[in-house]
Amino acid sequence: MKPAVQYVAAHLKDMNRREIFGLFREKRVLSRTQARDLSAISMPTQLKIFSFLQERGIIRHAGQAEAPLGRRAQLFEFDPDSLLAIGVELEGDLARAALMNLDGDIKAMEQSTLGGSFEETLLHRLPELAGRLLLSARGSPQSRLVGLGIAIPGVVNNAARTISHSTHLNIHRQADYTALFHRLEQAIRLPVLMANDVNAAAFGESRGPDSPEDLLFVLYTGEGLGAGLVLGGKPRLGPRMFAGEIGFITYDAHFDAQASQTGWFEDQLSAPLLKKRWHFSPHGMEALSDEQLGPMLEHITDLLALCVTNLAIQLDIPRVVVGGAVPQRLGEPFYRMLGSKVDRLNKNRTLIQPPSGPHPLMVGIGQMVFEEQMPTFLAD
Repeated sequence: MKPAVQYVAAHLKDMNRREIFGLFREKRVLSRTQARDLSAISMPTQLKIFSFLQERGIIRHAGQAEAPLGRRAQLFEFDPDSLLAIGVELEGDLARAALMNLDGDIKAMEQSTLGGSFEETLLHRLPELAGRLLLSARGSPQSRLVGLGIAIPGVVNNAARTISHSTHLNIHRQADYTALFHRLEQAIRLPVLMANDVNAAAFGESRGPDSPEDLLFVLYTGEGLGAGLVLGGKPRLGPRMFAGEIGFITYDAHFDAQASQTGWFEDQLSAPLLKKRWHFSPHGMEALSDEQLGPMLEHITDLLALCVTNLAIQLDIPRVVVGGAVPQRLGEPFYRMLGSKVDRLNKNRTLIQPPSGPHPLMVGIGQMVFEEQMPTFLAD
């Protein structure tokens, strides 16, 4: 067989496997006939793909379909626990890691304080966390792990292994971490993916049931502010990986962006400003009086409503998810006020809602790991 023909045949085989895998992930239980009807892939090819997925443990027998007459079809069900990934988020002075399955269900969680440097965190704390996760999730051998993902606050280019504009990690100018990540991959014997934390959260939310193909995720921690954008079911990163950096949006024509490490918009919503004006800390437990809470909520939701509305109109976004320490702490009054202001400002309805789960960054980066590694796993 000629090389070009071999390439086309192998590519078609991989495409067919990914299509059937996607059908099982969506439908959960299928017969071969149902898969053929939904995919238009021939029955002989179906038999080979089903056998391949069974060997990999992704599907298993699930009995027979009900049938009043004739031969009953064999059913197969998707096993979300067949593969696992580790998702890591960096928040405050902590690194949190979760072991999750293909559905994003968390099987175990561990956390550790960050190292004195980013290098120490990567080479010492993360391998330790990965080892503790496997120990705490009994019956989860490393052979089922497809990779580890790190959700990083800042501008992240995974292909080039560069990070910049990360106040949290004290990385301001673009820095190349290729060698460091190579050492991490050798230490844990797994592929490592890094992504901007909010892009990861947006991707995870877009993989949920009934999620639209176009979605905006806003993360507001008080220590940082950013957004992740999914368009047509795919993350929109931009050629400079700067899409979604809404902390740098400005409504002040006299603002000098070159003189600021964070940006105008982030400055207006930063934890120091909230603490100075209203004695509010995103991570503190002190109670706020109505006299403090009302003006602060107005300030926060006024600015966020302008930003969210402009982005929703420009991109025709039907759903905006807002998460992070500040919205979580302010709770239902925050979402009610923000939603009301966006409804007033926007002619087209845009749904404002909290994240679907308590750990959107870790789950999102885990889903990114699966997305990147599945083509390799499904290939010969």
